[in-house]
Amino acid sequence: MIIKDYSGNIENFERFLKSKLCSVEEMTGNDSALFKKIIYVSFIDSLAACVFPRKGNRDRFISTVERFSHWDDRDRVSITHLGKYVYSNPHPSLSDVRKYVRPVLDRWRERQNENILISEDPRLSDTDIKRISWKKDKESGIDLSIDLFTHSNLLYKMRNALVHQFQSRADEILPSDPKEPFYQVILKPDEVQSTIPMRIELVYPASFLSNMAGTILDNIIRNLKEGNINPFPHYYAGDYWIEELN
Repeated sequence: MIIKDYSGNIENFERFLKSKLCSVEEMTGNDSALFKKIIYVSFIDSLAACVFPRKGNRDRFISTVERFSHWDDRDRVSITHLGKYVYSNPHPSLSDVRKYVRPVLDRWRERQNENILISEDPRLSDTDIKRISWKKDKESGIDLSIDLFTHSNLLYKMRNALVHQFQSRADEILPSDPKEPFYQVILKPDEVQSTIPMRIELVYPASFLSNMAGTILDNIIRNLKEGNINPFPHYYAGDYWIEELN
């Protein structure tokens, strides 16, 4: 068997995609952060096609992030999402989780003038999280497993909101430009014109997604070169939108 050298194909693939990322970076305007986010998650989606072509959308997006992003916080469990779930689900087996998240959220509500980085969230492998973990049991009313609260899964949820609903669920309203995901405390005025915490939002900034998209691209290109893998067959399907016509 003669194996063809695909290095030229890979270089063309890399050159084309890096030029597209550069074009995204040049976007400006009031809605540029939203538009950039939509493009970056779509970009990651497109890269997933050449490394996990047989997986479904969710599995290949999350697998690509976990395998190629080198994102250290991907397995951390979001305290805000965890708290929302266990306080809206009265099942007695979740009582230990409620005791765990309440003091953390109480402290975070007081941090009104700072970004709370997700590096403060516990990892799925931490001893405390293992201690309070539960088993999914739809019959008893527990319909979600704790691994669904990790940031790699929540990032996919944001991808869905961006692609299907044209929104990211949270806006970057602070003047700073953090490079990592963070929580922000949203305030509202009370009767005496002071402010009180209303909710805590999780934000994946556009700058973070930009860095992730670039890192994933670099690592996938390295994977293609090491394996001498031609990426193009996973993209070009012919001249017609109906696949059976090609």
